[in-house]
Amino acid sequence: MAFDNDLMYRKASVGDLLTGTVSTAFLTHGEHTIPMDLRVVVPGNLGTNPTLDISVHESDNGSTVKEFHTMPQITVAGEYYFPIKFKRLTSKVITIVGGTATPNFGAVTIGLVPSGRHADN
Repeated sequence: MAFDNDLMYRKASVGDLLTGTVSTAFLTHGEHTIPMDLRVVVPGNLGTNPTLDISVHESDNGSTVKEFHTMPQITVAGEYYFPIKFKRLTSKVITIVGGTATPNFGAVTIGLVPSGRHADN
């Protein structure tokens, strides 16, 4: 399933994910009527024991965190879907990269897609 450019937290064009990042907050408009999945595409996993932790922070004002969603830790390349239900006005994604010997997950993409419209549900 293709990403909608308006629902992207991180685009591949920003380059390889080598360190932790905080995405720009964008409007999620509170509770969705359509179930959504956070889609994470991880093209690689270089380094020794690389780990990728992803969380979604929700807010009503763009800064004070009111809701917090933690995704299962990623350690291998692949395509991942995590169901998410928004309750607040804005959201942003926090990534934390761990490991030794310069962990690198490649040009990771993170965005929202409608739930249930992909092969590996």
